[in-house]
Amino acid sequence: MGKFLGGPSAVLIVAGAPALGESVASAIERRSFPSPVTSAEVRAAEATDHDQTVDSVACSTCAEALARLESTEGVGCVVVDDALADRSVADCVASIVNEHPDLPVVVYAADGDEGLASETTRAGAFAYVPQPADAAAVPDHGDLLDTVGEALAVHDRRYRAAVQSDMLDAMFDDLGVPLYVKDDEARHLKMADVHGAPDPVDSIGKTDWELYSWDDESKVEALGDDRLVIDEGEPIREREERHGPPDAARWLKTTKVPWRDGDEVRGLVGITQDVSDEKRTIRDLRARNRRLDDFATFVARDLRNPLHVAMAYHEFAREGEEGAAETVADALERMEEQIESLSELATSGETAPAPVGGVEFPTFLQVAWDEVATARATLEIEMPAETRLYTNRLQLKPLFERLFENSVEHAGPDVTVRVGLTGDGFFVEDDGPGIPEEEREAVLEDGFTSTPTGAGTGLAIVSEIADTHGWDFRIREPGDGGAADGGVPDEGSTGGDEGTADGGDAAAIGDSASPGVRFEFGNVLLVADPEPAGEIGPSRPLTTGTDVGDALNTGESSHDAATGRWTLSAAGDNLIGQTDEFHFRWAAIRGPCRVEARLAEFDPPADWSKAGVMIRDTATERAPFGYVGVTGNGRTEVLWRAEGGRPTRRQLLESGDRSFEWFALERTGDRVTAFLSADGEEWHAVDQRPVALGESVCVGLAACSTMIGAYCEAAFEDVTAAELPGE
Repeated sequence: MGKFLGGPSAVLIVAGAPALGESVASAIERRSFPSPVTSAEVRAAEATDHDQTVDSVACSTCAEALARLESTEGVGCVVVDDALADRSVADCVASIVNEHPDLPVVVYAADGDEGLASETTRAGAFAYVPQPADAAAVPDHGDLLDTVGEALAVHDRRYRAAVQSDMLDAMFDDLGVPLYVKDDEARHLKMADVHGAPDPVDSIGKTDWELYSWDDESKVEALGDDRLVIDEGEPIREREERHGPPDAARWLKTTKVPWRDGDEVRGLVGITQDVSDEKRTIRDLRARNRRLDDFATFVARDLRNPLHVAMAYHEFAREGEEGAAETVADALERMEEQIESLSELATSGETAPAPVGGVEFPTFLQVAWDEVATARATLEIEMPAETRLYTNRLQLKPLFERLFENSVEHAGPDVTVRVGLTGDGFFVEDDGPGIPEEEREAVLEDGFTSTPTGAGTGLAIVSEIADTHGWDFRIREPGDGGAADGGVPDEGSTGGDEGTADGGDAAAIGDSASPGVRFEFGNVLLVADPEPAGEIGPSRPLTTGTDVGDALNTGESSHDAATGRWTLSAAGDNLIGQTDEFHFRWAAIRGPCRVEARLAEFDPPADWSKAGVMIRDTATERAPFGYVGVTGNGRTEVLWRAEGGRPTRRQLLESGDRSFEWFALERTGDRVTAFLSADGEEWHAVDQRPVALGESVCVGLAACSTMIGAYCEAAFEDVTAAELPGE
């Protein structure tokens, strides 16, 4: 049994006179010492509360004693006399204590030598016991053995405390578990050194209020929990807390228990784990299950009409009616196409990987139109021929089929349908009877139909596809303005506003104050002019490094002139919604400009940590900007604030197996375009939006931690920030 469970089991005797050593050793082995184990838990577990025999180990020199201590694990006390041949007793005591500070050393020396007693005590001796006359002949050495018994108990406490301290250090330093200890004032005393947590040294003596940049309500709640545990002795177990804006929230699961010293609560011990990934996984699974359920219903309803046609004309074909068999074949083909496109939507958890360069939008629109339109219907495509939409073609197909079918069915065979661009997306409108404003929410409810034979699924699928892409979807009248006129979308035009509820119908008809209906889609990855600029001016140095927003910890940025590498060490809570906290390294450039960089190294503490390039109106909070970069979980992210003070809009790109390390932004006129590249040579435009920028803008590199107290490390190479000449 080891010393931790069984306690010390041996006494080392260092006596210059062999006769004295043998006498003391014999007395120790005859003596039954009370168990030195001071831990009640260990005594109960191992039944070591009985008297035990302690072995003795004898040697005659200090050097031999030190060697024995290295090889003998169970020693709990050292007895040293004052007749050593190799060094003085005080020197021997000092040597033993220096190498084994938790090991008591008892000096057994000549009676009445007060100078020696003082000298050995200063050297670290546990006790000084005078030898009786003719000590070698004394049979029991009673005073010495009483002192040895005390020393064994002291050593047990020291040794066990040291081992437990080592255990605690291993738990805090090596397990990677976010543990912490606080005192009775809720100040951190010890914190695990884990990735994403505050620095353990900087945390000492600080409360959560001082350490974290949560909102005041969250801080008050956290400190209230601490006081409940400390003042009332009540544990809190697996409490879930949410911090940050809804669209980039982090979920924490916390357990705190009282730290007691007998009946007194000295503080608390806690563990707080980030369960955001788990929450997102659960949310995504629920969304996918809901999507599968919805599409099962959609498919059943959507197939009903062609199935009825096939069944009816099958009978006509059997009777020999001319053209009936062809009608049956057309209906079956239509069913096959619907199953294929709906299955693609049902099985995609989010936006499916898009082809590099996106979909050629006008060409795609014409193909989709030709499949559903009548000969008298007209499609007007109002966008440049090179316009590209960054999404998957199969996911677009059912959306436009439903919208075009809606127009043809309810506006008549000679309907005119227009498709054009808005400030951050596109619209589809027709010149039919329109949808009354009071019915625009109802038409988006599952099963709504205005005709006896309607399936009630068309706009439900449109809404579902828009939601899957993270697009804003709303129903308007033609000419309503706002985002419809190519401006910045209304702040409220997000999923969940009018025209965004799940469900709906492709065929809601009614009297409208103005003829026609307009379906708008915002926050879309869309580019009207995908070609990057040609030659650019000389690169400007990024002279300014600053933290934007009220970041809790100060970020840094530096440049290695020898390698051309820029390194950002960034804190910051987030860069989403109304939250602006990140580190920005930039140069001031007037007029048209471009910034590009390769992200060479990225060490993110969280999934939503960010590193990329930015063009920003000013280096102040809530300024307009465009950004493209990568997240901590490896996804490409585009962020926009089109006007100052508005919430930041986000889109995440799915690029399949392609890996993009190069990011670029171009400002031309009032427009900013985001580009990606795998090699720095071939660039792909992925989004383009108007941003309200002044004549002079801040152009450079941005990084954000999103993990409170932790830093995001990002290294950029091949960085260029330059004017675009000739604009």
